[in-house]
Amino acid sequence: MTQTAFCFLDAPRLLSFIDHELELVEPSALWVNDLLAACHNPHTRRDMPAMAKTTRETLQTFLAQNPSGHTAPDPARGVAAGYTFWMRVRRAVPLDIRQAPPPILIAGSISLRLGHDENLDTYLGHIGYHVLPPARGRSFARRAAAMLI
Repeated sequence: MTQTAFCFLDAPRLLSFIDHELELVEPSALWVNDLLAACHNPHTRRDMPAMAKTTRETLQTFLAQNPSGHTAPDPARGVAAGYTFWMRVRRAVPLDIRQAPPPILIAGSISLRLGHDENLDTYLGHIGYHVLPPARGRSFARRAAAMLI
């Protein structure tokens, strides 16, 4: 059986995922300052201390290793091909107007892992996400997963 090379879809087709308050954006240097601000937020420092240690250098390394949010497959290391998006909060009126917008612009990230192997199917799963503490309680993970699906 001949194996073909993996090919990512064009980002413009994927970047149309927007709801009233949340959009999925391609990881890029454009959003690094906003993500750092979210990581260094007092709620993140309290509830996710490892994430609070994120630096500009670690984000630059991530961007270099995952251009346009694309993770290249590496079966030898157990890495599946995938797409990563950052959850960006748009400054629109929230559905529940009693709820103030979160104090950050990047709420977290979501990844779609492609393919099948025992590790992916049994342990990792095909969708992985995290929502930073100052943005929790707004259903961002559910909404982002629905946008991917």
